[in-house]
Amino acid sequence: VTQRVVGIALGYEDLIDHDELRHDPALAVLAGKLSAGRADYAPLAGKSTLNRLERSRPDPTRYARIAADPAAIEAAVAAKHLYETIYCARGEMENRIKECQLDLFADRTSSATMRANQLRLWFSSLAYVLMCALRRIGLAETELANATCGTIRLKLLKIGAQVTRGVRRMRIAMASAHPWQYEFRIAHALLGNAGT
Repeated sequence: VTQRVVGIALGYEDLIDHDELRHDPALAVLAGKLSAGRADYAPLAGKSTLNRLERSRPDPTRYARIAADPAAIEAAVAAKHLYETIYCARGEMENRIKECQLDLFADRTSSATMRANQLRLWFSSLAYVLMCALRRIGLAETELANATCGTIRLKLLKIGAQVTRGVRRMRIAMASAHPWQYEFRIAHALLGNAGT
């Protein structure tokens, strides 16, 4: 599941991409799967395994209903307050929905079954939560604090790096001329501190 969610966040919307990505050491680090269970296998899942995951029957979940209180809606509210807190917030939410659909492929519901399409939507939603956490926690003090998921992916995540795998650790070296290295360092530091 982590491999699929991180793959979507990185812009790999199709399962077929994972036949190559299953050998990607950087994705293996992000998915927490550095080595395979068997010596002759890749550490990550291929498209067939992920396809079975999407077509499997998910566990039942609880849905919370959020109902508006009619009395609160009918309460006298100043026009400026109503516009700024409700109408503008609704417009901003529409922007976030569009961002999730366009940048994280939440509108890709081309599977034959409703369950598979629902699972794809959940994966896109989880990828969106990850990207929002990166923006909110890691990029709060940078020029990318209000960037879209697509911009964050392009400037911070889909960059060239040299990956060297040792016996005990993996080293990822980025180019010293990377134009967004300051933001990358800040995000790395802030996300590292958030976990402690």
